Amino acid sequence: MTPALHAQLIEDFEQGNSWDVRGPAKLESSCTVVDSPQRVGKSLQIGWGVPREKYLEVFVKERPVIDGFDTSAKPNHATVSVDVFSPGSEELHRMSVRFVDKHGEVYQWQTSINAVKKEGWHTVKFDIRPDNSVVHWGGADEHKDTIDGPVKFIAVTFDFDSRVQPAQEAKNRRIFLDNIAVELPQDTKTIPASAEAITVEDFEQSPQWHVYKPEQFKANCQIADAPNRQGKSLQVHWDLPRAKYFETYLAKRIPLTGLDTSIKPYHATITLDVFSPGTAEVMSLSMRLRDEEDETFQWSTRANFTREGWQTLTFDIKPDNFRDSWGGKQKNPKQIDGKMVLSGIAVGFNTQIDASDNPQLRRLFLDNVTIKLPPQAPAASAPVKPSQQAAVIKLGKVDLQRIDVSLNTGHPMHIVDPTNPQPAFLMLNNKSNTAQKVVLDMQASSFLGREYSFKRTLTLPAKKVTPHFLPLPQDKQDQWWIYYTLADPDSAEKVSDRELLGMMTPNGNNPEYHPKDRFLFGMCSHSGRYDDQIMQAEAYATGLIGIDISRTALTWGHLQPDADTWKWDKMDRLLELYKTQNVELQYLCAFTPRWATTGDATSKDWLVWSRAAPRLDAWENYLRHVVGRYHKDIRFWEIWNEPDLPFFRGTAEEYIQMCKVAYPTIKSIAPDVTVLSGGWSAANRNPGFIETVLSQNADTFDTLAVHAHGFFGSFKKIVDLRWGDLRKQYVQDKPIYFNETGLSSPGDTIDADTQQAVELVRKVTFTMGRGAMAYNWYDLRHDGDNPNDHEHRYGMITRDFQAKPAYIAYNTLIGLLRGYKFHKQLITNDDQWMFLFENDNQYVLVGWSQQPYAVGQVVLHADSKTVQHVDMMGNRRTLPRLSDGSVVIGLEMQPAYWTFDKATNAPALTNNLIELPGIAAWIPNEPNTIAFDFTNPLKNKADFLFRVQLPMALSGATMQFNKTIDASQKVSLSLPIGQVSGEVDYARPFTCIMQYQDRDYQLKGSCQIPIQWAGVIQKGSMPEKPTFTLDHRDQIFDLYIGDPSTKHRLWTGPRDLSARTWVWLEGQNLRFRSVVNDDKHVQTNPADALWKSDSIQLAMQLPGQNGMWEINLGRTQDGKSLVNPGIVPQGLDASAVNNSALKTSGGDGQVIYDLTLPLSALSVTPEKFVQGLYLSMLVNDDDGLGRDGWIALSAGIGSGKDPSCYPLFVVK
Repeated sequence: MTPALHAQLIEDFEQGNSWDVRGPAKLESSCTVVDSPQRVGKSLQIGWGVPREKYLEVFVKERPVIDGFDTSAKPNHATVSVDVFSPGSEELHRMSVRFVDKHGEVYQWQTSINAVKKEGWHTVKFDIRPDNSVVHWGGADEHKDTIDGPVKFIAVTFDFDSRVQPAQEAKNRRIFLDNIAVELPQDTKTIPASAEAITVEDFEQSPQWHVYKPEQFKANCQIADAPNRQGKSLQVHWDLPRAKYFETYLAKRIPLTGLDTSIKPYHATITLDVFSPGTAEVMSLSMRLRDEEDETFQWSTRANFTREGWQTLTFDIKPDNFRDSWGGKQKNPKQIDGKMVLSGIAVGFNTQIDASDNPQLRRLFLDNVTIKLPPQAPAASAPVKPSQQAAVIKLGKVDLQRIDVSLNTGHPMHIVDPTNPQPAFLMLNNKSNTAQKVVLDMQASSFLGREYSFKRTLTLPAKKVTPHFLPLPQDKQDQWWIYYTLADPDSAEKVSDRELLGMMTPNGNNPEYHPKDRFLFGMCSHSGRYDDQIMQAEAYATGLIGIDISRTALTWGHLQPDADTWKWDKMDRLLELYKTQNVELQYLCAFTPRWATTGDATSKDWLVWSRAAPRLDAWENYLRHVVGRYHKDIRFWEIWNEPDLPFFRGTAEEYIQMCKVAYPTIKSIAPDVTVLSGGWSAANRNPGFIETVLSQNADTFDTLAVHAHGFFGSFKKIVDLRWGDLRKQYVQDKPIYFNETGLSSPGDTIDADTQQAVELVRKVTFTMGRGAMAYNWYDLRHDGDNPNDHEHRYGMITRDFQAKPAYIAYNTLIGLLRGYKFHKQLITNDDQWMFLFENDNQYVLVGWSQQPYAVGQVVLHADSKTVQHVDMMGNRRTLPRLSDGSVVIGLEMQPAYWTFDKATNAPALTNNLIELPGIAAWIPNEPNTIAFDFTNPLKNKADFLFRVQLPMALSGATMQFNKTIDASQKVSLSLPIGQVSGEVDYARPFTCIMQYQDRDYQLKGSCQIPIQWAGVIQKGSMPEKPTFTLDHRDQIFDLYIGDPSTKHRLWTGPRDLSARTWVWLEGQNLRFRSVVNDDKHVQTNPADALWKSDSIQLAMQLPGQNGMWEINLGRTQDGKSLVNPGIVPQGLDASAVNNSALKTSGGDGQVIYDLTLPLSALSVTPEKFVQGLYLSMLVNDDDGLGRDGWIALSAGIGSGKDPSCYPLFVVK
């Protein structure tokens, strides 16, 4: 039996889809959607200029999926048809269509188009088979020459006949495209027999169908007796002149209950019975559904209506195969939101067939619209007509505390694997005895910058869990932050929280237990604190991303609660659970049980005796037992945790003696295991302790263990400077293991979570590049539920096992670098980092920019066949190559990877493509520029086009700039930018995208350009809004981060410390007003030491002066105002900058500083001052124990003085 044809209308140009025309020389080619010639509706006009291209390519920007192309009755077979209108041009020779498969390989089918030499509309058809494409290219090497998986339609191309000269008149140098369609062979039975069909509309009720704008579309409809069957049907008919299509719609739309909550949400099969009198005019029918955001979605199908009689049309409904969508609130365009309704049916005509003069042939009859949900869908009430709907559910009083919200993906880690997508739901559990009506407001943002939002009213049945489908895209590895609010619609009561949805393909378990001769990727966790279920879950989460080693165990007191008792069960179980995941354990030998302490065993404070040194006989006995039991499975043994911090309250001499007992004891039992030093924090809180110990016990450990939390900048200094000096002096020959180092992400914000992931990649890569043997991230899972407690937010997964971006980023890093060894650091400055790793002549490059002004692009020479860019989430894309094999890579603030397959030589840096002199400073609402250096990497002179794209939050003209550059020439360019306006934040740089390409398409790419807003100092009175505000976590510098014993000294939020500051020029006086929020004000220092407690440090670089100003402002406990010019430009007198310039007031957790500085006191004239200045400020915090840290507008004050870090301010 010949399979029936299943038709999809790919494009009819009615919905404003975006198309782009390209050619080899980018001459005067264009494409525009216009009114169709000689027919009703729209079409795509394509024009070309003189001189003419060799060929033209017309690309659709939103590529439609050819649903069923690879799963039809004859996979990868189809017929593509395109309507083409020609003015009678003889210039066109051939026409092609292009598809791309799931691996990125492009296939092209071609046909001659001699027919278009005649004026009028023509239908061009392509016979698509897997063995008759004229050419194919691109994609992954391992999948070449085979059409793989779903394909997408991407382009139509035209070849010109070189023997025919271009037409002189522009109207003859154009063609029009319409109705691009694909017909697929498929079996007639497409619905599982077990699926139950439900009739949505049988047209037996009172009339509620209408034709949209009947006068314009020359059509109408009415309920009529069904021909050749009993009952009613909907007769639709059209008049002359006929339109291109028309739509019938429902006055009262019919709900499709269960479509959004089935086991496969928004998957269904809809059928429609159609009677045709034998007309040849109708080409397609479309089913139109509308979601809760009033966005209309259309699914289309073709059929042969030339035979008289009834036939059943089938519409395959999926959330990603709709033909078009339009309208609605456009919060989430092209994403189906919430419940759906049947809104209409559209009829499309074959424009090649003239309308019949016989009105009996200008009509169709429609009947029996049915829907079939997936057969395994949970029970749901059948779709009913409005007249059949049940009574309203009785609602109770809203009690939001009785509604639990959770995330459900069917995975224990709440992730979705893009290679095997599964629906994700918000589960709303109404635990109350009555139904509740609530408003659910959700805002979702992803790591890749995608957004989704909805807001709707829901009725939650009593004592039931209501799943709410999350239609978030699952095409890429990504991280979604889902912030939601549940509100009572009749009151102000509401509750808010967040869920984390990770989309990643897990590495799976490390393929070998106890791997040797390679870098170990590790993790810290506290599994031993929890019950068996949590231990299992943590072991699973650790193994899922391919971790090699986990620093987790039970403490000495748990194993030996008294001198004569040993409890091994839980430690045995812990070892078993992790071993099942191919994860080995690193054991921490600590802490002292009460019965073995040398401290005060009677103290009620358990830290007194557990952190004291143990009795050496008990210590030795403990080690003999635990090492004797576990040495075959545990290779790494650490002697205490951070003994230079209060985790150990003994003396340096006591710790030295413990090590001198531990090392020979362990080695006598297991000579092949590795003994680690105590995990040193290097925080220097106990000056001289580390030096004393290392000078006397370097022979009591095999590997140096180091802990260093915080950001990469400080971590790099600790590794290269602090530990570089200590290792060189005491333990130069010892390997180093960073066995506890992480970064907290307090506040549960997107910025904090993102930065945690960024720092993980930077720190792990750096330690590999510095020759470390292993790295443990601290830690796996949050230790508590307080989002503002730093100790509760070190985890890369949440308490309820939801993945944060750091977890996905670690999965990516391990998958790329497992088994690789450090080869070379390609860039050695502190602003740009590039580390190259090698494994069997395959290379992975990891790179990033450490500062916004250091972003840029470099050119690498590589002889590998393929170079791919991999982002932090693990998404890959193949990079184009220059003619000599070189490749351009971009360094941005977020690290990225570049993979090089088999290569004879290692990739090598050849030159910089784009370099920035610094961060550009823009003045709002004034013309600005972007300056950069550009090096032409091509072997020939080239004409380059540069184009700047502004962020969506800003408005202004998009600027283009052309420059001809000689081969290998480096030029300094200044790209003019028009007036730009939008939201201004002086404390945070933003990013523009600069696109570049040469006219011959040899080089094409884009680069991030960081921009800093120039602050405005207003002339006259105090401005209404603050000039800048300090209240963000990334503006904080905590001096005591990384030490749990000092976590009470860390910043907890804006109430702890924040400031709003106004700056203005009043006559010839520079005025400052700063309102500082501080939960506890302390200032007891003299004027020259104000910075040690609560105070302001104001820093300025003024025009024409040699050096900077730093002016310290304070308010003493008894209310005195103090001013101290701590730093003064060379040769200037600061005597006029004194206490009289400052007035302060305080109370209720605030201190207000009012500063008046005459310009003469600063030795600057008004004419010089209005040229602009560089200005920054920090606010110090002391809650009674000394300086805890500060909050700052920029770097360059608290940790070294550097005016180049300060924002530019102009006077207006």
